[in-house]
This record gives sequence, structure tokens and C-alpha cells, in this order.
Amino acid sequence: MRPIAQTLSGRRAAILVGDNFQIHEAYYPYYRLREAGMVVSLVGEEADHVYHDYGGEPLKSDMSIQAALAEEFDCVYCPGGFAPMKLRADSDMLGFAKAHFESGKLFAAICHAASFLVAMDVLRGKRATCYHTLKDDLVNAGAEYVDASPVIDQNLITARTPQDLPDFLEAIVRYLERGPSAVMQDRATRLKGKTVGILIDKRYHALQVWMPFFRLKAAGADVTFVGDEPDAEYQSRISHLPARSDCSADEASRQDFDALIVPGDWAADKMRVDSTFLSLIQQQHQAGRLLIGIAEGQSVLISAQVLKGRRVACLPEMVRDVANSGAQITDEPVSLDAALMTARSTDDLPELMTSIIGYFEGTES
Repeated sequence: MRPIAQTLSGRRAAILVGDNFQIHEAYYPYYRLREAGMVVSLVGEEADHVYHDYGGEPLKSDMSIQAALAEEFDCVYCPGGFAPMKLRADSDMLGFAKAHFESGKLFAAICHAASFLVAMDVLRGKRATCYHTLKDDLVNAGAEYVDASPVIDQNLITARTPQDLPDFLEAIVRYLERGPSAVMQDRATRLKGKTVGILIDKRYHALQVWMPFFRLKAAGADVTFVGDEPDAEYQSRISHLPARSDCSADEASRQDFDALIVPGDWAADKMRVDSTFLSLIQQQHQAGRLLIGIAEGQSVLISAQVLKGRRVACLPEMVRDVANSGAQITDEPVSLDAALMTARSTDDLPELMTSIIGYFEGTES
């Protein structure tokens, strides 16, 4: 693999969190900024408190707003959902965000976080965007509403919905790397022309499916959800977040994916006894194209009989199963052995994304 530089190493970001956050808008920036090398702190009204999205997906704060008031950050970001409506009633949250913004440092907001921006009282004369239902509030606060994303006005970057996340986060990263003048430049699409399949089934892992989806789309890849049936809706295990398959595993076997991702969680337990999934994995492996397993996804690779003699990263509780399949266990976040790439857990997603991008840049150099 060609190593990918962590261009924001040592920089700091704060993500404001509270109950009823929007899962994509909170988690994807968390992983993307970590991937770029940033130290990312989840800031809530309390420290070490578990907040939940609409469906119950948990997120634990690293720092209280009281502690954050004494710290400095290069970027403060407010996700959407209905959490911003409650957060904007906290004078410390507002004071922290407004002081950061008025110091000239980057503030970013998406979707319903426009309500937080309104309460900050910083929108007069600014160009900004938001979820369409909050347009009137944005305009009444003195902003020029723009139906596009991302919208950049000096040290404010805004976006509309989760669908904007790939470009939105790349704009944030470019801003922090090179300043506002670089944000409007065309972003590099390192995986343009590459095709990636992500296997999904009932009770899938929300983060292991959607974080690669957003990140690889941002890098220019064509990403396909592969289910046991075409055009079927699946829900994640905890928050019941819907995802719809673009094609079935049988249909996918007639495509040549440059990379195939096998996520974990309870969906993996079903996929490992489905012959169409196993056949697709074996086909990918035999063709020498990149095959990726995450966490419990390694159980599907065991049943597909593709791990023998390979170095594999896995969850601690799966060490015996993976070793019994003939694999050599590694204690790395991400392991690459020929065209087999494995990641231990959800927390290793930043390293996995840089590894995937580095793999393709390395094979083409």
C-alpha cells in the first residue's frame, strides 16, 4: 500500500453532541476527521455520557462543555437531527461555539444544525444552507439561503442533508489543510472509476456499512449495496436505519468489483450460511481482487474458506475461530495479505479507509 499522509495530524476538532442526533451526521465526520489525523472530541453537556440517535444508536461524549470552554479547537462542528434544538438552549454551548466562530476559526453545521447557528446570532450577511424546512429561520436570521452544498462563507461551512456528507467533509478537510481559498478547488477523486460492493443483510452494522459508503463515495468510487435480494430494504440492528440493496449477490457475481466489503454484526451470521454471498466472496478472492472483512465479517470469510494461510486482523473474541480456519492472527488495526484486507473493529474504520485508498494508489503507481 502507498501510505496516506495524515494531513491534519495534531489538529483538534470538537463535535457537539446530544440526544436525538442524526447518526450519519455525527459519526461520519467523527471518523473522517480522525482519518485525516485530527484529535476529535465529542463534546456534550456532560462528560462520559451516552447519548442516542432517534433509534437508540449510542454515542459517548469525551468531554463536557464546561471542560471544552477551557480548550482551543481548530474546528467546531454541529451535526443535525433534533439534538441542536436542545443544545442551543445551553448558554455554555452557545457561548463556546460563538467565541470559536468569532475568533475566525472554522465552524461547520449541517441540516437541522441551522437552528443552532440561528441561536448563535452570527448569520447576518452570510451565505449558508440547511435542511429545507429551516430555510425561513435561516433567512429571518439574516442569512442568504443557498440550495447547494457545501456552502462556504469565510470560516462557515454548511450543508443540507446526509447525502451531502462526502463533499461537505472534503471541504472541511481542504479548508483545514490549506485555508478557505483551497475549498472551492475541485477535490481529488482518488478512486474515480473504481467499483466497490458492500454486502448488507438484516440487522447490519450501521457504522460499518455507511461509513465506508460515504468515504469511498467521497474518494470518487462507485459504491453498490449488495443484498440477498435486489431492491430490498434492510434495517441496522440497533437503530433500525434503512439501507436498500442495489442488486442481489447473484446479480453482483456478474460484475467485477474492484473491492468487496464484508461488514460484521448480526448480518454476518446470516450471510455466512447464504451460498450466494459465499460464492460472490470466493469469486472475488479467486480473481485476486481486493476483499475486505470488518469485525464479525471475518466469520463470513471463514465460511467462504478464504482465510487459510493468510494474516488476519480480528476481534479478540474471534481469535480462536479465525485461527481454526488456518489463518495467522495479527494484532494490527488493519492487515493486508495480498488482496485480502481485514480490520479488527468499528473503531479501526479510519485506518481501514486510508488502507483501501492506499491499496489502489499503490497498485497503480
